[in-house]
Amino acid sequence: MWNTKIAEAGDYIDKTKWLPKLRDPIKVGHEEEMMVFPFHKRKVKTISMNPPIFEIRWMANSNSETAKRLGLEKSPLAKADTVIDDETSQRTFKIWDNNDDGFIEPVEIMHVRGKEDLYFTEDDLLEMFEELDMDKDNNGKIDFEEFSKVTVPVIKEYFDKVRRTKPRLRSRNSRQVWMFHNDPKYPLLSDFHGRLSRLSLLPEEFINNTEPLQVVKYDVHGHYHCHHDSDDLNPKLQCCSYANEDDCRLCRLVTVLLYLNEPQEGGETAFPVAGNETFSEEAWERGEGWKCNLAQNCHKSNLVIKPEKGKAIMWYNHHLDKNTGWLGELDQLAQHGGCDVIKGTKWVANLWLTLVGEQGTEEPFKGWIDYGKDETKYKPGTDWRGDLVKQDNGAEESSDQKNEETEQKKSEIKDEEKWKEEKEKAIKEAKDIGGGSYDVKLEL
Repeated sequence: MWNTKIAEAGDYIDKTKWLPKLRDPIKVGHEEEMMVFPFHKRKVKTISMNPPIFEIRWMANSNSETAKRLGLEKSPLAKADTVIDDETSQRTFKIWDNNDDGFIEPVEIMHVRGKEDLYFTEDDLLEMFEELDMDKDNNGKIDFEEFSKVTVPVIKEYFDKVRRTKPRLRSRNSRQVWMFHNDPKYPLLSDFHGRLSRLSLLPEEFINNTEPLQVVKYDVHGHYHCHHDSDDLNPKLQCCSYANEDDCRLCRLVTVLLYLNEPQEGGETAFPVAGNETFSEEAWERGEGWKCNLAQNCHKSNLVIKPEKGKAIMWYNHHLDKNTGWLGELDQLAQHGGCDVIKGTKWVANLWLTLVGEQGTEEPFKGWIDYGKDETKYKPGTDWRGDLVKQDNGAEESSDQKNEETEQKKSEIKDEEKWKEEKEKAIKEAKDIGGGSYDVKLEL
């Protein structure tokens, strides 16, 4: 529901003045029943207060078969906000030397701005010292003389090589496909709008125009280091939409993450600073940001969520502005990411609820799709822009991976049979209650 005054009979309700209402977390462990379908309730459980994060059993027949048929492309890497200066000078050395002790240590290189898409460990950087012959006295750190001899451009070339050859060090290692959420052919999207509305408490008029659903596959060593799903407020930039991807900002109020399967090991979702009441953005950038490397530090995060098939988690990326009631500041504690898959594969679906239209105007419910997208041009095998997707099947799968997929398919068949049994039982109960009549569309 959205906050508005109850109108008298015949009064015109101006929806442009409706303001979003956030689900109240109450306390960690609090559970509240939600009707997801007729005769089918699910419990929404609070698992974090700050940021508010909720858990729900989303659906019984979640699977990834449709995404496989559509084809997958490599997930894009994050773009760095800054570029590493090519200048090999005292000024550059001091920027890299965070603690001003006259040496550049491996941990300080981890935090060099301009290489945000690479996440090194200390061992990785000691390997770089050796390969580039940087550490002449073998003391595990670099003084200015050693720094001057290797030069910044040579180090940048090394970073570029690592991006190409070591995907485990990239900020993101996965493949993805986009799906339009109003297509009735996909069981994954059954009653998509209604279910999201009931979970998020946002009206369907708003959800109808949100972003396409993104399905992502993570193989072994697949991960997504910690990041925000939305961007800081910037009045000079419009919210991104289908027709406007450049010079814009993401305005994702809500994220819903749905687990489509269970990897054999790893693949957790981590919130490194959830519940951290003393969080400092400056301290994070200067030292604590090592926690963002979820391949190494997954279980050092404040909140770690294990993937379970059919489970969904929902959280808010922004606060609501106290003056306008509309999209407020980015919640810094909502940083999150996907930990390394150690064994098996992980499939997830990302659902983002965006506030693109401006509150107080004629278009508060306008969104991603309303702004220029022609859905009639969409065909299977294309991305959400309508461009052909070049399927990236990766390396040939091992026999263990093939056996795992066979077992997964068997499990999905059993889930489908159980789903049908539950559906038939629910219909029979409804008929009994209604004296033999039943005219409610039931979806699971």
